[in-house]
Amino acid sequence: MKKHLSILCLVLSLALFCLPAATAAEVPSQPLGKVYVIGETESGKTVKTAAPDAAKMDNLDRYELYVEKEPVLSVGSNAGEATGAAAIPKFYHVKFMIPDTTEEVYLTGLRAQYVEEIQQAIIDSYLGGENFDLTGLGFIDTEKTLKQDGDEGLCWAASAADILTYTGWAAKAGFQDEDEVFDVFAKEFSDNGSHQHNGLAWFFNGAVLRANLGLLGSKALNYPYSGGYLKGYAYDMVCDFEYLESVDAMNRMSDYLENGYGISLGIVISDTQNRSGGHATTLWGLVTDTALDRNDPKRFKSFFMTDSDSHFSEGDRRDAPDVLSLYHLDSSSGKFAFRYYDDVTGVFDDYTYLVPYNKNVPHETDFGTMRDKTRYPDLAVYQQYLEINGAAADANAVYESGANIGFGCSFANTADKRYRANAVLETTVTDQKGKALFSNSDSRNLTLNYTEFTDSLNYTAKQVPAGDYTLQFTINPKHTVTEAYYYNNTRTMTFKVRDSYLSGDFNGDGKVNIQDATDLQRYLAEFTNAGSKPKERGNVNGGALNIQDVTDIQRSLADISTTAAVGEKKLHEVI
Repeated sequence: MKKHLSILCLVLSLALFCLPAATAAEVPSQPLGKVYVIGETESGKTVKTAAPDAAKMDNLDRYELYVEKEPVLSVGSNAGEATGAAAIPKFYHVKFMIPDTTEEVYLTGLRAQYVEEIQQAIIDSYLGGENFDLTGLGFIDTEKTLKQDGDEGLCWAASAADILTYTGWAAKAGFQDEDEVFDVFAKEFSDNGSHQHNGLAWFFNGAVLRANLGLLGSKALNYPYSGGYLKGYAYDMVCDFEYLESVDAMNRMSDYLENGYGISLGIVISDTQNRSGGHATTLWGLVTDTALDRNDPKRFKSFFMTDSDSHFSEGDRRDAPDVLSLYHLDSSSGKFAFRYYDDVTGVFDDYTYLVPYNKNVPHETDFGTMRDKTRYPDLAVYQQYLEINGAAADANAVYESGANIGFGCSFANTADKRYRANAVLETTVTDQKGKALFSNSDSRNLTLNYTEFTDSLNYTAKQVPAGDYTLQFTINPKHTVTEAYYYNNTRTMTFKVRDSYLSGDFNGDGKVNIQDATDLQRYLAEFTNAGSKPKERGNVNGGALNIQDVTDIQRSLADISTTAAVGEKKLHEVI
């Protein structure tokens, strides 16, 4: 991805208006983390409990700032730790509402000294009505240089360097910052476009995907003798990309961002003459409208990013300023677009996400693996899915017992080496006690080129009873084929199946009548016992199980209006 023109940074200025002071500062009874409070005492004196300065924040992972009972600012951090040749840096994220609106700001990638600046600006805003300005906060933002035949086409590598630094992987590999990582990319690759996902594959495993297919794009100059800084980790286990073609994809990207993942944006750019191109930037935050439904694309109002094209350096990229930009999103066309600069429009195309480093991230432990994706193939289970009675299903949902549950997966050769051999796929579904509900072994003769996927394999378990289940797929289970990695050969997912009931059917006889109201009343008076399932069946109004549930059942039976869900079909929460 490549863009020739540099841009001017848009300055963000969010006005936080002064709220009227109240009589006393109060804090919710169970706040998250440490709490700092500002407000006014009964004597009329302003109290400002000092929020932590940068020097104190090294040992503080999260806290909240309150004015009165209202949360003003929530601050959290990733967990920095010492590893390898460098320490994993600690970065902070902030979340707050813009006063007098329903818009919420989430911003990450902050260093400690800038969190202090933001929180002080918020305190001042609430106490004195001053403006809140997020300009010049020293974000992770490596820049291109103006050297001829240097790095003009390497925006994909620059953004990869940004998220490698943010997530801690660069430090794990011994690099100090994003500029040092980008220097290596610029030295090892020709000055052409590519994709961030390819850059991460090279950084982790030394593999340049599709490198031998003769496609246009950036080439690794010393291939395959470069990259591979973290060969204990298969790149396909820590990163991936998805096209931003729906609000569901936007929601997934937002969730990844708030869970500490590094996010690199792929955008399509076009001018008034419809000339188009591609570019890669780095996402640091989103502004969302909390009043709108999660499935409403208009919920996404603005986004924050850094851009390797925003301030070219004359020589050393370290001399360029690190600048954050805010852009307003327009989803009216069905896509997520923004005015990039002048008459140029940017449209979200895809995003690449990178798991944040910590010592618990799975890695290869089998000494029989080659850990070389340039000389050995590497089969990996890649996608898993469920179908309920033939229709696509959400694995996070709860399904009714007795349904036919279909499941399947696809797998890929994630190495830059052709795979031409037999492959065995083992599939099992087990319940919470480890008993097998379904087991199958399927053998296929495959020819998979570089990064090529197989067709999905499909199976069905009929009339599945209530339970908690684990679905597991394993390719090449006996390691009869030598691969670069084995730990990516197995993937699991869980799903839940529950019995159904009629809301209000306390005694479980399959109908709601006056006997249910009587039995529930006896239980509440402690004349009889009831397990968890009768308690679920008797709870018709969603609150605590009490005499109101009895009243609602009686009203429904007497055809008196009630908002309670009497007689509705529901699924048990317990097995």
